[in-house]
Amino acid sequence: VLITCPTTQNGSGLLEFEFSSVLAPNTPYYFRLKRTGDADVNNYWKLKSNQGDVYDGGTLEYYTTGWYAQNEWDLKFKLSRKAIYGPQEITEDVRRIIIDGGKSDISGETQEGSLSLVLDNASGKYNLENADSPLYGLFDLEQKMAVSVVYDDVEYPRYRGFITEIIPDFRNRIVNVKCRDLFHKLKKLEVSIGQQIGKTASELVETLLNAAGYDVNEYLLDDDDDTLETVTWDNVNVLDKLKTIVEVGQHHHFIDGEGRYVFKNNQWLSNPIPEYVFIKQNVAENRLSYDLQEIKNRINITNDTLDVTREDQNSINRFGIYEYSMNNELMPTADDIYAKAIADYLLTLFAEPGSVLELRIDHIFPEMLNIGYGTRIQYIAEDFDLNALYAVEHINESMDNKGNHYMRLKCRKWVETPAVSAFYTMAPFEGAEWLDLSDDVTLALESFRVASNGYPYAATVNLEHDLNHD
Repeated sequence: VLITCPTTQNGSGLLEFEFSSVLAPNTPYYFRLKRTGDADVNNYWKLKSNQGDVYDGGTLEYYTTGWYAQNEWDLKFKLSRKAIYGPQEITEDVRRIIIDGGKSDISGETQEGSLSLVLDNASGKYNLENADSPLYGLFDLEQKMAVSVVYDDVEYPRYRGFITEIIPDFRNRIVNVKCRDLFHKLKKLEVSIGQQIGKTASELVETLLNAAGYDVNEYLLDDDDDTLETVTWDNVNVLDKLKTIVEVGQHHHFIDGEGRYVFKNNQWLSNPIPEYVFIKQNVAENRLSYDLQEIKNRINITNDTLDVTREDQNSINRFGIYEYSMNNELMPTADDIYAKAIADYLLTLFAEPGSVLELRIDHIFPEMLNIGYGTRIQYIAEDFDLNALYAVEHINESMDNKGNHYMRLKCRKWVETPAVSAFYTMAPFEGAEWLDLSDDVTLALESFRVASNGYPYAATVNLEHDLNHD
């Protein structure tokens, strides 16, 4: 049946499709919408209701405002009156939950967060073809899935993602469900943005996310101060460019338990104060390892006009050469100061091998429900003479319907995170004057300091003087 819906253009220039006046109440509908015509129309769509975003049906007062599609597309909406009551509660059918996310390689980039569910399907409720199921039209691929834990009447969001795989096991009358977090969506989006001049990393992230149809309620962004190279992007992959932004300043990004995209600047882990203290006797399992995989003692940063190499000779003499190379279009090219600063920042963190701590913690509530990426943990094992600060970089969380609930944490030993700006700015102390590094300067001082965080300041000045003074 072809239904023509009244349409209006709202103040943001988006078309609103109003369904309520042409649909019968208390009647489920199966929609297939096809958009054709002018390619200039915004191709981002989202299903909404007067109660907020809905991805699994809702009331019949619908409009669309932002879901990616091609110029001509064929998109299915399964709408049901049942969703008027909000998300469908399926806790009683859960047998097991496993949530996994963070960095697979402790010094690498953040991976897609995954959710694995085992659901009781004795009733056939989760059979997609079962028209008599109360979830018919609601439980399907790409629908949203949420996991929260309630402890002492407080709800702790653990995961928000999208169903990517449904595997019925008819013999055991269960269904296995696999989900991926927002990175799964972002890697399938392409956008174009005009010339970006004088933008910082966080400003570029926000521009990308807005172009992809996401608003301020769907992301959390740290501020940062470093101006990046001017860029114009046409039909670029959103996740690829987010990774480019994160890489250029050695920032961090991940998806939190509420499903929001989170951007943290490179000072995120600079706080040396622990958030939690665990002692060896109170954890179920612990493993400490030292290896060479994290070492970066020669840093190469290049692009069309830059060629910067920095190294830590002491580390090279001890361990050999461990190279890290970056070719990033956003690296400022007016000079090589920022590139050198990033290289020195990396050497500070990775020229020496670090230690990796793996813990399993069971039923430590509510502490374990507040642990997330970047949580700082002080770990004490007196029999190993160990008392050190670690930052969480990978979490594997498991729960089941028998009351078991534990986490496996992979943590990297905390290293003081220097401010990148410390490598290329100097504040004059009392009695000092600014010097232009391009000038020829003769230094004849009784005492002076040319250093930052233990590294010599990166200026090309030869000093025939004793540097051991204060």
